[in-house]
Amino acid sequence: MFRIGLAVAVLYLLILAVSWYAPAQAQEPTPGLREQVVRDIEALAERHAKAESGPQTTLALQLFAENEAGLTSFEIAEAYENAYNDAADGVPFWRDLNPFTLAGAGALIFFIGFMLRNVLAEAGSAILKGLGKLIYKRIAGSRLLTRIALRQYRTSLSANYSEIRLPFHPEPPLDVAEVYVPVEVSDESVSAESEGEPNAVDEALAAKRLMIVGSPGSGKSTVLRSVLLSYARSGRTKVPSNPVPIFLELNRVRDISLGIEHYLLDALRRNGYPNADNFLRTGLARGSLVLLLDALDEVPAARRGQVVSLVKDLMQRYGDCRVVVTCRKAVYKNEFSDVVDLTVKILPFTDQQIYEFLRSWEDRMPADRSAEQLVQTLHDRPRIMDLARSPLLLTIVAYLYTGTPAYVLPNSRSEFYDEAVDVLLRQWKQELGDLNKFQARDKRMVLQHLALYFQDTADQREDDSRSVGFKDIITQTKVVLPTVDLSPDVAREIVDEIVDRSGLLLAIDGGDRYTFAHLTLQEFFAASELLANEAGLLSRFEEDTAAWRETAILWCGLSADSSAFIKAVYSMDRVTAFECIGDAQRVDEAIAADILNEMRNQLGKDEASDAYERAFGAVAAAERPRSIEAFEFLTQSLSGATSAAAAAARCLSHTNLPKAADTLTKHYGIVEDAGVALIRMGDLAVQPLVTLAEAGNTSTIDDLHEIGTPKAAKALARLLWSTDRPVECAAAWRVGSLMQVASNDEALQELEDLPASVDSEDWLTAPY
Repeated sequence: MFRIGLAVAVLYLLILAVSWYAPAQAQEPTPGLREQVVRDIEALAERHAKAESGPQTTLALQLFAENEAGLTSFEIAEAYENAYNDAADGVPFWRDLNPFTLAGAGALIFFIGFMLRNVLAEAGSAILKGLGKLIYKRIAGSRLLTRIALRQYRTSLSANYSEIRLPFHPEPPLDVAEVYVPVEVSDESVSAESEGEPNAVDEALAAKRLMIVGSPGSGKSTVLRSVLLSYARSGRTKVPSNPVPIFLELNRVRDISLGIEHYLLDALRRNGYPNADNFLRTGLARGSLVLLLDALDEVPAARRGQVVSLVKDLMQRYGDCRVVVTCRKAVYKNEFSDVVDLTVKILPFTDQQIYEFLRSWEDRMPADRSAEQLVQTLHDRPRIMDLARSPLLLTIVAYLYTGTPAYVLPNSRSEFYDEAVDVLLRQWKQELGDLNKFQARDKRMVLQHLALYFQDTADQREDDSRSVGFKDIITQTKVVLPTVDLSPDVAREIVDEIVDRSGLLLAIDGGDRYTFAHLTLQEFFAASELLANEAGLLSRFEEDTAAWRETAILWCGLSADSSAFIKAVYSMDRVTAFECIGDAQRVDEAIAADILNEMRNQLGKDEASDAYERAFGAVAAAERPRSIEAFEFLTQSLSGATSAAAAAARCLSHTNLPKAADTLTKHYGIVEDAGVALIRMGDLAVQPLVTLAEAGNTSTIDDLHEIGTPKAAKALARLLWSTDRPVECAAAWRVGSLMQVASNDEALQELEDLPASVDSEDWLTAPY
């Protein structure tokens, strides 16, 4: 203990020696206006750091937006973030002491350290640790310390990016490593009519310059986070040559004059690698880095073009450096098409991916619920299954299924959104005693008004039709508040509560702009707002059919009787009217019959689209007399002309009905696309395909492998004891492949109904 006290004394003597030769500080002059504002900003940051509330740059920007010193948003943010980081890192308390104070303190500390060495041992260790942090911050950029700095960098990455906090799912946060399911992508250059073959995202990451696009909530940012965490936890990335990743949200690039390198350095500093100038410069030149540039769509439209130019200039200067950029598909205007090697779009989840994702929720599920049960429930509800192929919406489904007692998934999309919105607006944090200030019905009215405003003004926001500026959000909220008997003065508060607690509306661009969490949520709220204004929706649909198509379909799911509406829509767009029938609560039978008869005539025609096939599947899936009629027509069409039969197979796959899978297996190998349709149906097609395999059809073995779910893996395993040698051998190879997936391996270990002659301990090796 004496040695610790002595070490502390020596430290203070060293500080005294350094301070003694430093120029004496003159009495600090009265600060000017600019200096005073900066000090106020720094004081705010220090309070936040001491409270450990996390950096709140947006709040600082709002509080000091109209400062008299004329500080820009970038200067405010820079002053706040620098002060916060210094305070959070633990700035040495001796920095403001003069030499005489230090001398006295050093002597006193030495005496106390000797007399009370046991009491001060812990304090001495803390001081030494703080000094170590200070020294590290000063010399971390040294080449000699690169390995140490990278180790600290990996530790910080793991701490900063291993969790995802969802507004509607506050505690516990989601672990990225647990919930991440590798998505599939397809080449964006391939036309929609001839969809490119799905590929694993890891294969796409092999491209030196990669552009990833996708819909909101499709998993673009999570792909980049998975690369970061792979490096943080194992030192290996998913990218060839194992470059060091640097993750940068492009909305942080505020001052174009500073250059993109400035913000890359800032990203390194925020993640535990200060003074990394030499490391960054060398890494860019050698190509030993991969730059993960996230969310181009969240850059304000006014400076998006400048940010694109910065990134393209950097790519040109450092030809060997790997770069990945992500952007919402609706916002991306092919800005990087001339410099990237590959542009890919993220595809919807397959059954296997849905199952893998839901497995990570099983620890949170009640004892009487499981991922397998939820997958089966989704299969029983074809319209909800379509929604669940988006990671964001699947997360909402999992949250409601897991955390809401006695929750039952509805059958229609409109019902699902209606119930989900109600839960998310009412129940967030109630279990923690932190009740909402505003009523759910009032927040709902605000969201409905905002959604219709988003839809109506989309054409006026050519660069980003999916987001609206902060001022417009507040202005529009003030318009609707008096209608729910609330003062316009609480506009900011109610918007904040919606954003912070429901997750239905998101603040992006550092709070400068707002967007709905998913486009279909926006369309649902717009449909709700127009529920009593059928004529208003029809006029909008007539003006822009594509933009209002989903809103029209959801409106039919909300309306008590949409007969007249569907009839009017039919005169403008027959396919949309057809799909409306699938969601409608009530529609006149004569109108429905006329539309169904017309759609029959289009089956297999060149002008029929994927939307048409989905619509036919939706209509045929409902439990109504016309649905039974539509299903029978598709079944009969499987025996007709080649093109009509193939189209009928695709339509049946969209019903997600077990009887559709049974019907398709009867035409397997005869009707083109019957196999593809069965694969699309996932688990529903497993048993029918097994039946074909048991009859000696080895082609179905590949289809089961393509489905790839635990149910498919177990079905293939049972074929290992087939009396048909080719079937047995084909199944063995496919089982070996599926065992690479953890969920499949676990399912195989629990396989039941093994043949009596098989040893349950080593059945996997027995067939080989």
